[in-house]
Amino acid sequence: IPDSISAKIHWLLWYIWKARNDKAFNGKDVSPLETVQLAQAEAESWYTAQTFEQSHDEAPDDPPRLTSA
Repeated sequence: IPDSISAKIHWLLWYIWKARNDKAFNGKDVSPLETVQLAQAEAESWYTAQTFEQSHDEAPDDPPRLTSA
């Protein structure tokens, strides 16, 4: 399974679990569509945060140059 799909499956399973707990402990109904939408949004947010961190973790090739004004 490609990593992009595998990550989304994990988020979906997590949100199914959360919806189940909301129903069991709080009596709250979460629709399957809402569960999928929440999982997808969270997966995309997490992926964006990870790619942002990775792009900022890389050291620049050259140190910044000091210029006089």
